[in-house]
Amino acid sequence: MRFKLLITLPCFQKDIKRIRGELNIPENGIGESANSHRSWYEKEIIQKGDKLSNSKRFLEELKKISILRQKDYPEYIKRNWILHDQMPVNKLNNRLEELINKYKLPANFKDALFGGLRMYIIKNSIIPPTNNWVIEQNTREKGTAVKWISIKTYASLSQKELRDAIDTLKHTQKYYFPRSLTVDTRAKPQFDRDLEIFKELVLERAKKPVRRKKYSGYLSYLKPKNLKEKRQLEKLHPHCVETAFDETISREVAKKLKMTPEAVKQVLTKMRARIKEFFGEEHLER
Repeated sequence: MRFKLLITLPCFQKDIKRIRGELNIPENGIGESANSHRSWYEKEIIQKGDKLSNSKRFLEELKKISILRQKDYPEYIKRNWILHDQMPVNKLNNRLEELINKYKLPANFKDALFGGLRMYIIKNSIIPPTNNWVIEQNTREKGTAVKWISIKTYASLSQKELRDAIDTLKHTQKYYFPRSLTVDTRAKPQFDRDLEIFKELVLERAKKPVRRKKYSGYLSYLKPKNLKEKRQLEKLHPHCVETAFDETISREVAKKLKMTPEAVKQVLTKMRARIKEFFGEEHLER
């Protein structure tokens, strides 16, 4: 309802015409064809953006602006925004933001990738946002893990919308977050003791030489020519290297803490499992 009413406003259509002109979009949009959309995006957003960002004029202006950062920060912000607003992708996002603010629209009119204002500007499609909420997540470097997940709402949710959002959040959390993150983070009764045992073993083992190394998997088939090549192969394939330490260390720590050697070994196994679960296998001492 809001969208259909919005596009009847003469002032809104005037803004759309201006924005389409800036982005080299035909007056009535590029049409519904996926190929047309792909072709326009490749030419007008990617190619023109690459050409501009590598141009001599852009790079020279960027250099001049960077000098202002320490001398006149407000002027630096202003000129930096004006310069980067010339990039087609920034121009599209900035014009969407302008429309959101000018016509007091919910932010999902901008955020919707396959509907809302974005598709109206490009394709002349009238597709209102389907939800008043979305699930957002922030990934770590290389997309290997999720830092956080949240519900982002654009309006007061109805009871049904709220239930749907919470159900989706629970499902997403279960999929992305390891079980360890849901465990109570307070120290368990014997955790401090186990941590002391682990520290004792790790510190003591660091002082003693490795008694032997055993190779498995791919590494077991290789025959290094010298010690240098052997070390390089071990570094390249750390998961194929198994180390065995002096067993007297476990017995000494066990005696000091009045425990059996087997109990000490169990603690070590448990703490190594925690490290792997919380921080990743690559952080385990070999």
